[in-house]
Amino acid sequence: MYSSQPPSDDVLLELGRLTWAAICLEDVVEPVCWNLDPSSTRDDRRPAGKRLDDALVALEELRGSDRQTGAIEWITEAKAALEARHAVFHGMPGTFVPLGEGIQSGNLDPVLAHVSQSSDRRQTNTPVTVEGLRSIRLRLEKARGGWEVIAFGPRD
Repeated sequence: MYSSQPPSDDVLLELGRLTWAAICLEDVVEPVCWNLDPSSTRDDRRPAGKRLDDALVALEELRGSDRQTGAIEWITEAKAALEARHAVFHGMPGTFVPLGEGIQSGNLDPVLAHVSQSSDRRQTNTPVTVEGLRSIRLRLEKARGGWEVIAFGPRD
């Protein structure tokens, strides 16, 4: 259950900053994926995570170069940052009360709870605090700052 009161202005401001950082990272994902993945087109509407997965597959075929290693590291981190963003944007407001042996009380602080659609169905609980959102924003900004246009050959 989540309070009907919105988070503080500071939390909402940090959520806006996180949103902007996500937009800026997705802006560079498009040209990177377009340059690497032959199935990617300029008007590709696949989710960013799927496009990054396909770009990683395309990179595996170009084994051995230092640029390939750097590109794989960047794509892997960009994808992880965007997954953390996804957990925030698609999370459900609530509180997390863990139940288990010896636990007398749970965390009643508000979180954004998100259950992954992957086979493991893991749940991510992002604290609805400035600090909880800031760590994700900083990860998005770091990934955005580390991008390069990655191209290994001419594109038709």
